[in-house]
Amino acid sequence: MSTLFLLFLLLLSFPATAAFDKAEAWRLCADLSTKGQTWTPTVNPSLFAYSEEFLRNTNARATHILICASDEPSADLAWSVLVGKGFEHIFVLGMSRDALTSLGSHLRAVVAHEVGHLVVNHTGGACDNFTRQKRNDDYVLCEHDADWVAMNWIGKPAMLTLLRTLLHHRERNFAPREHLENLAKRISLLERAP
Repeated sequence: MSTLFLLFLLLLSFPATAAFDKAEAWRLCADLSTKGQTWTPTVNPSLFAYSEEFLRNTNARATHILICASDEPSADLAWSVLVGKGFEHIFVLGMSRDALTSLGSHLRAVVAHEVGHLVVNHTGGACDNFTRQKRNDDYVLCEHDADWVAMNWIGKPAMLTLLRTLLHHRERNFAPREHLENLAKRISLLERAP
Protein backbone atom coordinates (compact mmCIF):
# COMPACT_ATOMS: atom_id res chain seq x y z
CA MET A 1 0.00 0.00 0.00
CA SER A 2 2.82 2.43 0.82
CA THR A 3 4.30 1.92 -2.67
CA LEU A 4 1.05 3.07 -4.26
CA PHE A 5 0.95 6.08 -1.97
CA LEU A 6 4.52 7.03 -2.92
CA LEU A 7 3.69 6.65 -6.59
CA PHE A 8 0.64 8.88 -6.12
CA LEU A 9 2.79 11.55 -4.43
CA LEU A 10 5.35 11.31 -7.22
CA LEU A 11 2.68 11.87 -9.83
CA LEU A 12 1.37 14.92 -7.96
CA SER A 13 4.82 16.51 -7.97
CA PHE A 14 4.89 16.74 -11.78
CA PRO A 15 2.60 18.88 -13.89
CA ALA A 16 0.02 16.76 -15.65
CA THR A 17 0.59 17.32 -19.33
CA ALA A 18 -2.07 15.28 -21.01
CA ALA A 19 -3.21 16.58 -24.34
CA PHE A 20 -6.40 18.57 -24.57
CA ASP A 21 -8.76 19.35 -27.41
CA LYS A 22 -7.03 20.81 -30.50
CA ALA A 23 -9.88 23.23 -31.10
CA GLU A 24 -9.48 24.49 -27.55
CA ALA A 25 -5.73 24.97 -28.11
CA TRP A 26 -6.38 27.02 -31.25
CA ARG A 27 -9.02 29.05 -29.43
CA LEU A 28 -6.72 29.76 -26.48
CA CYS A 29 -3.82 30.88 -28.67
CA ALA A 30 -6.18 33.13 -30.64
CA ASP A 31 -7.86 34.53 -27.52
CA LEU A 32 -4.51 35.39 -25.96
CA SER A 33 -3.26 37.15 -29.08
CA THR A 34 -2.40 40.77 -28.43
CA LYS A 35 -1.53 43.85 -30.44
CA GLY A 36 -3.18 42.38 -33.52
CA GLN A 37 -0.68 39.50 -33.60
CA THR A 38 -1.77 36.01 -34.64
CA TRP A 39 -0.67 33.09 -32.44
CA THR A 40 -1.30 29.44 -33.22
CA PRO A 41 -0.57 26.19 -31.36
CA THR A 42 2.74 24.53 -32.15
CA VAL A 43 4.59 21.43 -31.02
CA ASN A 44 8.06 22.01 -29.62
CA PRO A 45 9.34 19.22 -27.37
CA SER A 46 12.18 21.37 -25.97
CA LEU A 47 9.91 24.23 -24.91
CA PHE A 48 7.47 21.72 -23.47
CA ALA A 49 10.22 20.01 -21.43
CA TYR A 50 11.65 23.33 -20.21
CA SER A 51 8.17 24.48 -19.17
CA GLU A 52 7.64 21.25 -17.27
CA GLU A 53 11.06 21.55 -15.61
CA PHE A 54 10.51 25.06 -14.29
CA LEU A 55 6.83 24.66 -13.42
CA ARG A 56 7.95 22.00 -10.91
CA ASN A 57 9.71 24.83 -9.04
CA THR A 58 6.49 26.80 -8.58
CA ASN A 59 3.19 26.57 -6.76
CA ALA A 60 1.44 26.76 -10.13
CA ARG A 61 -0.06 23.34 -10.70
CA ALA A 62 -0.48 23.31 -14.45
CA THR A 63 -2.62 20.46 -15.73
CA HIS A 64 -1.68 21.25 -19.33
CA ILE A 65 1.06 23.06 -21.21
CA LEU A 66 0.28 24.84 -24.47
CA ILE A 67 2.91 26.37 -26.75
CA CYS A 68 1.74 29.12 -29.12
CA ALA A 69 3.87 30.57 -31.91
CA SER A 70 3.65 33.50 -34.29
CA ASP A 71 5.29 34.06 -37.68
CA GLU A 72 4.66 37.80 -37.62
CA PRO A 73 7.77 40.02 -37.62
CA SER A 74 6.20 42.32 -35.00
CA ALA A 75 5.36 39.47 -32.62
CA ASP A 76 6.59 39.64 -29.03
CA LEU A 77 9.62 37.42 -28.52
CA ALA A 78 8.01 35.53 -25.62
CA TRP A 79 5.15 35.72 -23.13
CA SER A 80 3.37 33.41 -20.73
CA VAL A 81 0.17 33.13 -18.78
CA LEU A 82 -1.53 30.62 -16.51
CA VAL A 83 -5.16 30.19 -17.54
CA GLY A 84 -7.58 28.64 -15.07
CA LYS A 85 -10.60 26.71 -16.30
CA GLY A 86 -12.45 24.97 -13.50
CA PHE A 87 -10.01 22.51 -11.97
CA GLU A 88 -7.61 22.80 -14.90
CA HIS A 89 -4.74 25.24 -15.13
CA ILE A 90 -3.14 25.66 -18.51
CA PHE A 91 0.35 27.16 -18.73
CA VAL A 92 0.48 28.95 -22.08
CA LEU A 93 3.87 29.94 -23.45
CA GLY A 94 4.01 32.18 -26.50
CA MET A 95 7.22 32.29 -28.53
CA SER A 96 7.78 34.00 -31.86
CA ARG A 97 9.26 31.84 -34.57
CA ASP A 98 11.99 34.45 -34.87
CA ALA A 99 12.91 33.83 -31.22
CA LEU A 100 12.79 30.07 -31.76
CA THR A 101 15.39 30.31 -34.51
CA SER A 102 17.56 33.18 -33.29
CA LEU A 103 17.73 32.25 -29.59
CA GLY A 104 18.30 28.51 -30.11
CA SER A 105 20.57 27.50 -27.23
CA HIS A 106 19.07 30.17 -24.95
CA LEU A 107 15.48 28.93 -25.08
CA ARG A 108 15.80 27.24 -21.68
CA ALA A 109 16.68 30.62 -20.16
CA VAL A 110 13.72 32.28 -21.93
CA VAL A 111 11.32 29.70 -20.49
CA ALA A 112 12.89 30.05 -17.02
CA HIS A 113 12.30 33.81 -17.23
CA GLU A 114 8.69 33.35 -18.38
CA VAL A 115 7.90 30.88 -15.59
CA GLY A 116 9.69 33.29 -13.24
CA HIS A 117 6.90 35.78 -13.90
CA LEU A 118 4.48 33.28 -12.32
CA VAL A 119 6.68 32.93 -9.23
CA VAL A 120 6.66 36.68 -8.57
CA ASN A 121 2.94 36.82 -9.34
CA HIS A 122 3.11 38.94 -12.49
CA THR A 123 -0.32 38.45 -14.01
CA GLY A 124 -2.22 40.09 -16.81
CA GLY A 125 0.83 41.56 -18.52
CA ALA A 126 1.97 43.34 -15.36
CA CYS A 127 5.31 44.46 -16.82
CA ASP A 128 3.80 45.56 -20.13
CA ASN A 129 1.34 47.75 -18.23
CA PHE A 130 4.30 49.84 -17.04
CA THR A 131 5.46 50.25 -20.65
CA ARG A 132 2.04 51.49 -21.73
CA GLN A 133 2.15 54.00 -18.87
CA LYS A 134 5.67 55.13 -19.93
CA ARG A 135 7.09 53.93 -16.60
CA ASN A 136 10.28 52.39 -17.98
CA ASP A 137 12.11 52.10 -14.66
CA ASP A 138 9.18 50.15 -13.19
CA TYR A 139 9.11 47.98 -16.31
CA VAL A 140 12.83 47.20 -15.93
CA LEU A 141 12.39 46.29 -12.23
CA CYS A 142 9.37 44.13 -13.08
CA GLU A 143 11.34 42.21 -15.72
CA HIS A 144 14.32 42.02 -13.36
CA ASP A 145 12.16 40.18 -10.82
CA ALA A 146 11.60 37.39 -13.36
CA ASP A 147 15.27 37.55 -14.44
CA TRP A 148 16.33 37.03 -10.83
CA VAL A 149 14.10 33.97 -10.40
CA ALA A 150 15.42 32.50 -13.65
CA MET A 151 19.00 33.27 -12.59
CA ASN A 152 18.50 31.24 -9.43
CA TRP A 153 17.33 28.26 -11.51
CA ILE A 154 19.78 28.33 -14.41
CA GLY A 155 22.69 30.36 -13.08
CA LYS A 156 23.81 33.94 -13.50
CA PRO A 157 26.07 33.34 -16.55
CA ALA A 158 23.25 31.68 -18.55
CA MET A 159 20.79 34.47 -17.74
CA LEU A 160 23.29 37.21 -18.58
CA THR A 161 24.13 35.47 -21.84
CA LEU A 162 20.44 35.43 -22.76
CA LEU A 163 20.01 39.14 -22.01
CA ARG A 164 23.15 40.06 -23.98
CA THR A 165 21.97 37.91 -26.88
CA LEU A 166 18.58 39.64 -26.78
CA LEU A 167 20.30 43.02 -26.81
CA HIS A 168 22.37 42.09 -29.89
CA HIS A 169 19.29 40.58 -31.55
CA ARG A 170 17.31 43.76 -31.01
CA GLU A 171 20.19 45.97 -32.15
CA ARG A 172 20.39 43.98 -35.41
CA ASN A 173 16.64 44.37 -35.87
CA PHE A 174 16.69 48.10 -35.18
CA ALA A 175 14.57 47.98 -32.05
CA PRO A 176 13.55 51.34 -30.56
CA ARG A 177 16.22 53.00 -28.40
CA GLU A 178 13.96 52.61 -25.36
CA HIS A 179 13.96 48.79 -25.73
CA LEU A 180 17.75 48.71 -25.98
CA GLU A 181 18.13 50.95 -22.91
CA ASN A 182 15.74 48.78 -20.90
CA LEU A 183 17.70 45.63 -21.77
CA ALA A 184 20.98 47.34 -20.87
CA LYS A 185 19.50 48.29 -17.48
CA ARG A 186 18.35 44.71 -16.88
CA ILE A 187 21.85 43.46 -17.68
CA SER A 188 23.37 45.96 -15.27
CA LEU A 189 20.97 44.97 -12.49
CA LEU A 190 21.66 41.27 -13.00
CA GLU A 191 25.43 41.82 -13.09
CA ARG A 192 25.19 43.42 -9.64
CA ALA A 193 22.92 40.69 -8.24
CA PRO A 194 24.54 38.43 -5.62
